[in-house]
Amino acid sequence: MVITLEVPNVVVDLGRIDPYDVRQRQDRIGQPDSASSSPKPIHVGMITERAAFSQPIELGLIDASDLPQTDGSMFHSFPIDQKTGRVQYDLPNGLDQFHEPLRLAIGHEERYYPGRRYRAALLTLHQSPVLAGTAQRSFWPKVLDMHWDSSDHNYGCADVAPTIHLVSDGVVLDRSLIQATSTENFPPGSRAYQAEPYEIVQSNAMSVHGSPIMEFDTVRTFFRLAYTYEIR
Repeated sequence: MVITLEVPNVVVDLGRIDPYDVRQRQDRIGQPDSASSSPKPIHVGMITERAAFSQPIELGLIDASDLPQTDGSMFHSFPIDQKTGRVQYDLPNGLDQFHEPLRLAIGHEERYYPGRRYRAALLTLHQSPVLAGTAQRSFWPKVLDMHWDSSDHNYGCADVAPTIHLVSDGVVLDRSLIQATSTENFPPGSRAYQAEPYEIVQSNAMSVHGSPIMEFDTVRTFFRLAYTYEIR
């Protein structure tokens, strides 16, 4: 299935664009134990087709060989045209329920980052039961696992208990502070930010974030589209 983009012809407010540059990702990877700041995510849009987003994913209907499934996680790498550096959006059959968040995320990407050449575009889906007192996407299920991603930036959304972001402007964060973070104990000079359920937000590689500890038993559906740019 090919994603159809509906990108309005609008005047872009340059002051709203994330000033992130790929050199920051290189700097952070070169010094993996600290970050100079962790910016607040940017609001992209709200999902209106909420029942579709949260409906059980029927694994037997998915027509794709590159969607490994472990603990409810699925991954799909969109092909990149090697000549143009552009992403070819070929959503596998059986994942139509995620057409709306993909359209919103891709539309935002095309509008605010035109002409970029890409190295990778990875779709992550995670739908699984989560017990009270645990987190869905964590190496330590009962711990608020705060971390960085390796992509340049990504678009994320969850129907229940969205990702918690640690927002810190100009305050150096080292790994020991981040690992000691809890919902009640954020490092000095930082604060917690959490999007609304079904809200799509964009965050970059400097964003420190983690899956929240669930307060009740539930089934959580998580969506992320992550981009990595070519460095020329």
